[in-house]
Amino acid sequence: MFTLQSGTNVVIFAYGLVDPDLSGSHDDISYHENRRGTKMIPLQFYGQPPPDEKFAELDYFDFHPNNYLIPSTDTTYHCKVYKLPSKYTTKRHVIAHKTLIDSGNEDLIHHLLLHECDHSATFDNDSDLPDGPCNDITDKITACTTKIAIGWTIGGDRIFEFSDVAGYPIGGDSSVKYYMIQMHYDNPKQSSNRRDSSGLRFYLSNELRQHDLGYLVFGTDISFLSLVIPPRVDQFVVDSYCPSTATRGGERTKEEMCLHTFAYYPRMDDLSACFTMNTAESFQNMMYSLSSAYDMEHAKEWLLDIKWTPELAAQWQEYYNNAPRLSLFVREGHFVSEPLGLLPKYRDLEPTLCKSKPIGNETIDLTGNAPATNLQKIFILLSCLLIIMKTSFCIFAL
Repeated sequence: MFTLQSGTNVVIFAYGLVDPDLSGSHDDISYHENRRGTKMIPLQFYGQPPPDEKFAELDYFDFHPNNYLIPSTDTTYHCKVYKLPSKYTTKRHVIAHKTLIDSGNEDLIHHLLLHECDHSATFDNDSDLPDGPCNDITDKITACTTKIAIGWTIGGDRIFEFSDVAGYPIGGDSSVKYYMIQMHYDNPKQSSNRRDSSGLRFYLSNELRQHDLGYLVFGTDISFLSLVIPPRVDQFVVDSYCPSTATRGGERTKEEMCLHTFAYYPRMDDLSACFTMNTAESFQNMMYSLSSAYDMEHAKEWLLDIKWTPELAAQWQEYYNNAPRLSLFVREGHFVSEPLGLLPKYRDLEPTLCKSKPIGNETIDLTGNAPATNLQKIFILLSCLLIIMKTSFCIFAL
């Protein structure tokens, strides 16, 4: 039995042409063939107040473009930088955020991301901050692209509330003074004269919560070195791995990324993302084994022209299973790389009996050992996240 909840519910369905006769012992349910699909259904159960009412009395502020004219191209990434309002001179906690989608533009918004700008970010004029297609203003927004604060994608809940004991910190002595919202518009019909003011709204609590909340992004780098998946395969597994050293101290929709974003607490300010990619050398060697005419400068076009066969797809999977990797992690707003070699073989952790109980802000171990330090708690958290990551795989087609 699955319990339906208010919010976005994903339904997977399949059906046949005749009802099965289950009275006999040998009657089978006929295969549904192509009569199948998925549907995302937003539900609000009778008797429950609309989500907005819960936060009606709270202070809030918005991040969103103002009446932006969406280009008549199939894909657009639009970036706009904001300065945190000056009235937030003392620390506040964001306890929920709402995705604001303009009515009538639901077909155009694929996802949006809110980035924290690095503490080193400076701009010439706070009244004329960078605003435009991301690729056109790259030199102005470099300090605002490495650290994700909050994200939403199609199918996600419009309102997201954090845990009662944690909130996303803003204002006060925080080094983050600027934020950037990145909007991904997916316009396959290349519609023209469409304007949009979609974005995000922060709801602020009146009192601070116990923990600061942060976001971690794990997964596979967005490039042909990392994600080249043959067409018409039933399954293709791409492993991602983040080394323990990481914790010390836009593509088009049909060429999308494979990333996992986690909200967590207590927040770490020195780590925000960890990606994995195949080494350039191993990729080149694989390409040269397929064709002596391979040209690294035109790798993407060359890959699109490959004539895929089941045998070649299996060979490609074997390459991914054994390719040496490079880890890229974002530490304090800067990318750091580390060679991994071959990824370690995954094995489940053995279940153990919990022998500790929380007392105040500390964890007291009933075996007599010392209380867990914050660093130990972070390692435990990351271990859990890596287990979750390992159970996921993504399927894409060229």
